[in-house]
Amino acid sequence: MSKKEKAVNAGTVKRIPLKEIVPSKNNPRKTFNPDELNELAESIKENGLLQPITVRPIKEAEDEFAKYEIVCGERRYRATQLTGSLEIDCIIKELDDKQALTAMIFENMQRKDVDPMEEANAIDRLVNEFGTDVSQVAKMLGKSETFVRSRLRLNGTIPEFVDLMQNGPLVLTHLLEISKLPADQQKVLYEACFTPECIARWKYKFPNIPELKEMIDANVMMKLDTAKFPLSDETFYGFAEGELLPACAKCPLNTANDPSGTGDVTSPRCIKRDCFMLKTVQHIIREAKRQPAGTEIVYAGTEEENEKILAFARAHEVEVIPIGIRKTVIDPEPPKREDFTEEEFYLKRHQTWSHQKAIFDIGVKDGNIVPVYEIAFNGHLSGELKYVYNVKDEEMGLNQESRQMRQEQTMKYKAQLTELTDKRHDEKIERYRKAVEEGDYSKLNTAMGATENDVFIALMLMHLSYDFKQKLGLEWTTDRDFLKNYKDVLQKNRNAIKREFIRQSLAEKSVNFAKGLQGILEIFVSDQFPQVKETITKELDDKYAKQRDNLRKKIEDLKGDVKKVREAEEKAKKQAEAKEEAPAEAPAESPEPAPEVEAPAEEQATVEQPETTGAVVIDGVKVAEVNHVDATEPEQEAPAEQEAEPAKEEKKTKKNKKGGKK
Repeated sequence: MSKKEKAVNAGTVKRIPLKEIVPSKNNPRKTFNPDELNELAESIKENGLLQPITVRPIKEAEDEFAKYEIVCGERRYRATQLTGSLEIDCIIKELDDKQALTAMIFENMQRKDVDPMEEANAIDRLVNEFGTDVSQVAKMLGKSETFVRSRLRLNGTIPEFVDLMQNGPLVLTHLLEISKLPADQQKVLYEACFTPECIARWKYKFPNIPELKEMIDANVMMKLDTAKFPLSDETFYGFAEGELLPACAKCPLNTANDPSGTGDVTSPRCIKRDCFMLKTVQHIIREAKRQPAGTEIVYAGTEEENEKILAFARAHEVEVIPIGIRKTVIDPEPPKREDFTEEEFYLKRHQTWSHQKAIFDIGVKDGNIVPVYEIAFNGHLSGELKYVYNVKDEEMGLNQESRQMRQEQTMKYKAQLTELTDKRHDEKIERYRKAVEEGDYSKLNTAMGATENDVFIALMLMHLSYDFKQKLGLEWTTDRDFLKNYKDVLQKNRNAIKREFIRQSLAEKSVNFAKGLQGILEIFVSDQFPQVKETITKELDDKYAKQRDNLRKKIEDLKGDVKKVREAEEKAKKQAEAKEEAPAEAPAESPEPAPEVEAPAEEQATVEQPETTGAVVIDGVKVAEVNHVDATEPEQEAPAEQEAEPAKEEKKTKKNKKGGKK
């Protein structure tokens, strides 16, 4: 075996000239950031190449010097070239095309900046070119089958959306949703919502997924709940002369009316786009005719872009003019309380809206801002009421652009006037607040006046929940004149407000940790909820009485056990003392020893009880201590009968000895 073959099999690191190595055409990664390559090159100069690249031998190559193809590490290879080095550390592996591509995909998936389209293309090659099952690909890459299928579907994304992801406002999440549509529907969606003209009119930087789905529903799926026109209208005419289109609610092209029983009832849609769009354009022209006198009907973009819609409008005697360079002015929408979790954030947003709305209303009142009805923009249907600066060509001897600039500047000055008013008010409030802070108001102990009581009720209401205030019709407590405007409502509901304040204060979880509040709660429940108190008391008494009885029984059982142990120890001690008092030597002529009588089992157990000292534990709790009898306790005197017995035996023995001598 040659040295080269051994190196290939062992996967050892080898220095190989850079001229003998070429990048792989199959590498999914096609883009390399120049700045990052330079940074990596500097790191390699300073610290060396920390991880060798992986290459495989190649038999045929376009370059006569090339002997190896990069499998993993093309970025490190390019950075090493920038250092001026002539060689690079490599691990040589013998891999076929499928194995090499799999390794390349796996390496690229470890990157943080992996390009989803490059990744999708590589997975597509594994499945379609090399015939690998989706489940096998998922296992090879350590991903789910859902991940693999979503990447395969991504390959069907039209180039316009791919460009918006790589260079525009969209991200991968958007494309994963868009790629579920076939190419022709993607094209419709792009033309309706994602052209540069459409993006310029977005009210957000980029759509979130719910907003994207709304775009798809309205412009591709023709969801009927997104229609601008009423679904019960039967007066729209069709493509043929004299033809009337059926109302969508009864139309067989409505998926909710599918006779097969498979229709989409919960989210019905129109399956004939041309019919849906025809009704939409007719509705927009009708709305244009309904606008108040003096409201301009306009279009944005060029006349060529809007040629069809303009011809349709003029055929129905609707005069349309270009909006020109006039800037639109947004009518501020008030924030919704349900969109905020914190009252503080809602109040701040509401204050900002109030300021913006005041400036807008001044512009409308002075005639600097006027409403216009837009029927189309850049070839797209609109049907929206907008506000623009009231500018007309050659007005006051100025061109349109100059006039608009003067109006914008005027609005800025008026906004500054409003800001000065607000600033004066803020300064007044701060000085009032400081006067209250430093005053001696709280030292008064007299009866409160009518205004004081109204203020007290209003302050309590401010701290109550939004739902409660809404029930009273008082949810908008941010108005500066709230107390003046709702004084009658406060008077009518003052007792309800007090009671809600009590309820909310005593219902908070903090009551569980505040002894003072607990005492107040007990008194309150006794007074207002006596039946509840009685029920709770009975249930808790029953519940905890059983637990107490159980614990008492365990304690009594334990005391009995302790008593038995002590009695056993006393008995054992007495038996031991009796043995010690027996005579040390037996008589010379003694009768045969009586057979030993085995003690009863109970007595044996008592005698053989090991001498222990320690705690008695029940259910993991030490409840008693067991101690030995004190060794220093004085010995008790033996009974008289026990002392007489040895003396009798001794006299008897002496008498027998004398008789023997005779």
